[in-house]
Amino acid sequence: ALWGRSTGAVAALQYAAKDPSVAALVMDSPSDLTSLAPMGPIFSPVSNFCQLLGTSFLQPLEVAKSCFVPGFILHAAEDRMNPSDCANNLRSNYAGEAQVLLMPCSHDSRRPGWAL
Repeated sequence: ALWGRSTGAVAALQYAAKDPSVAALVMDSPSDLTSLAPMGPIFSPVSNFCQLLGTSFLQPLEVAKSCFVPGFILHAAEDRMNPSDCANNLRSNYAGEAQVLLMPCSHDSRRPGWAL
């Protein structure tokens, strides 16, 4: 299984979409990087990182359309960076089987033990 959190969840999704030998994918509060662009220069390191990885890294919904690895999307219900709509949109675009589980926490807070 492959686990990624925040931007790492998008990286894990991108990898799993290209390697079907991954048995399962857990995406913990995956970032919708396209929503970060309007937030200004504070996120310029993120945009520079994304340029290195290619444009598909900025489009997780498009990548999800080609991912058939079973997925589990954990999402922080109190996440201000990525509202829960991000998780639901990702699930709606996911090509394979995927479930969404909302956790009672924020983007950067400790995850509940039952979610791990």
